[in-house]
Amino acid sequence: MKRKDLQHLKIDSTLFETKSASPVPIAIEDLANQQTDGEDDFHYAAGFAPYVRGISPTMYVQQPWQSNQVPQSSTLEKCNQVYHNQIQQGQKEIMLVSNPSQQQNTIHSIEEMKVLLDQLPLHEIAVSLYTDESILPLLACYLAAAEELGFDGKSLSGHVHYDLVLPVFTSNGLYTLETAHQLVADISGYMHQHHPAFNALSLSNKAFQLLKLTADQELAYSLAHGVDQIKAIATPAISVDYLATHLSYAWSADTHHFTTLAKMRAARGLWAKLLKSLNVKNEQALALSIRTQTLPIPLDSNEAMEALGPTTVEATAAIFGGTQALHLQLPPTLSTGLTAGQMQRFLMEEIKSCKTVDPWAGSYYVEKLTQDIAKKTWDTLQEIENKGGIQSILTQLIQTQLAKQPAVEPKPSDEIVAVDQIPFRQTKEVEKALANLTESIQIPNENVLALAIKAVKARATLSEIHQALLR
Repeated sequence: MKRKDLQHLKIDSTLFETKSASPVPIAIEDLANQQTDGEDDFHYAAGFAPYVRGISPTMYVQQPWQSNQVPQSSTLEKCNQVYHNQIQQGQKEIMLVSNPSQQQNTIHSIEEMKVLLDQLPLHEIAVSLYTDESILPLLACYLAAAEELGFDGKSLSGHVHYDLVLPVFTSNGLYTLETAHQLVADISGYMHQHHPAFNALSLSNKAFQLLKLTADQELAYSLAHGVDQIKAIATPAISVDYLATHLSYAWSADTHHFTTLAKMRAARGLWAKLLKSLNVKNEQALALSIRTQTLPIPLDSNEAMEALGPTTVEATAAIFGGTQALHLQLPPTLSTGLTAGQMQRFLMEEIKSCKTVDPWAGSYYVEKLTQDIAKKTWDTLQEIENKGGIQSILTQLIQTQLAKQPAVEPKPSDEIVAVDQIPFRQTKEVEKALANLTESIQIPNENVLALAIKAVKARATLSEIHQALLR
């Protein structure tokens, strides 16, 4: 049957809602009559700038995406054993998550970090660090622990996943955007000098996703913020090329399947276009690495199976969108890690996702949706410039968000009573290090990450360091 014979058929558009500002065509004839706008981006194969179809020519055919899972064991020793098992099974990367506010896999001190990392071959694997709070305490603790375990800093590799804006939204104004930018600049400078193989710069769409923005706003704000960070951090010693190749997009997936994968493709194309304007010399610097987490689902252990459906929808969207790593967030149970691992293998093997480079290439709907989102995002990027830049818009968003939140007085740390029990704790040195950290936040004079590492080595807790950033 020819397409012209189907033109009278209508499609119920309510079945295909998207978060993008682009409506789904409601009739077959709309699809037949629309033409692509001839964007050059879509004439390039995967592995070539602007990387819309993927950042590698072979994508998952030769190397599947990195499967990242966080141990759900009850003790640090058992978590360590899970990491050993993952490495023995051939995994080249482990994921370390610490979210104190959610009581999730919380690391309190360097001594606990050393238990977690005990006898792991950190010089042979990558370590991904993730938190919803400031990344500084967790990163400082990891680096200090690795050093005390005998690893040379230049042999360490990995990724940090954080949302620079999210802690500003959740701290009731105690943690500012200016502080966040200072921390990112200091982290980048320190890591460039001491840990050059570590990817320390991160973009994120999580905060903007939580604000229920449209797809084009979500992309435009996060990409513009990323470019703004690179421009602010770059120096003759730290080139734009270095920063761009040591950056990844901490992507928060959602259940809008086609919109998610189209956003990921559009993000890569737009990032390459934006980076070209910064005169990068290495084409690989234009390739945007995307590392995905599915959304956490608030279910208890008895309802854990109900999370498999939406998690699978989000995971397949991330895979078809070309993610470099994938973490499935399932409700915490003793079998969560096993279930998530089985799901990852199922997605690799059963749906043959590693048999083709770009499985949705040529799909009119996906290509058109990608182009529509890219065009609207580019228009939004121009609006951002016309309104004075992304920092002005972020400041307004933060003020609006904080106005909706009730004022909350800072609470004393729950760890104060327990700190005396930390082995080798040097109380006076801790107090001095934390005071220096607070002073450097208020009047920048020393590298903040270096000061945080000193505090960790004196056995300050991560909570104490975080609180020092808020004073």
